[in-house]
Amino acid sequence: MITKLLPLICLIFLISIESMECRRIVGGSDGRIDQFPYQVSIRHYNESHCGAAIIDEWHILTAAHCVGSVLVPPFEGVTVHTGTDSILEEGHVHRIARVDAHPGYDNSPGQNNDIAVITLENPIIFDANQQKIRLPTEDIQGGEVAVVTGWGYTSADNWTIPVQLQKAQMRLLPSFECHKRLLSPITDKQVCALQREGVGSCMGDSGGPLAANGVLVGITSWGIPCGLGYPDVYTKVYAYKEFIESVLEATDVNPIIDVNLSRH
Repeated sequence: MITKLLPLICLIFLISIESMECRRIVGGSDGRIDQFPYQVSIRHYNESHCGAAIIDEWHILTAAHCVGSVLVPPFEGVTVHTGTDSILEEGHVHRIARVDAHPGYDNSPGQNNDIAVITLENPIIFDANQQKIRLPTEDIQGGEVAVVTGWGYTSADNWTIPVQLQKAQMRLLPSFECHKRLLSPITDKQVCALQREGVGSCMGDSGGPLAANGVLVGITSWGIPCGLGYPDVYTKVYAYKEFIESVLEATDVNPIIDVNLSRH
């Protein structure tokens, strides 16, 4: 019975993500922007929408399901905030020039190819509170310690966005362990992370970074809400190295204002 119910629970959670277009961290603690200078807050009319990570001066990486009906031209009411760990502070404000969501993203329950590159109108000026995070050069094996950050909800039944950035330490799971614990299939382009019951990501954290040893290994994608002891699922950044590189090469310092759901 449990095996049959879990896919339904996952589907309900994914629907809730789409309706709110964002996911938060359960059982976390306050994080500072100088600890996570790559952290980005995407806001819609100054309300938290999704997280993202800085990958160079012009580009940030987020989840494709964050695009929805919000991150489309003319990007009305959408702002990108860097250099701040408080949802009440603006930090450095940027406008979006272009969004390239992966052409294979299909908004299915498994959230396949849940990745998007956002190009900014003006470059980020790097300092102590604004820095890019390194992209992976090799695949992860599982067992590594990682940190997830974001401004999502503290629990599935507490729909309150935290003011302060939250962090939680997670353990990356090998694929076989993820399948065993999650009882729901994932692809080789996804990675699972788990700490213990009471710790994990939740609605509001979507698109945010999962980092290990200063490397961006995952993008918050989906899970069973929230901190119930099941693994959370992240888009594996290494699996999309070619997609990311193709977008960076195609966008220069004078990018065309566009949203692209079918290129590359």
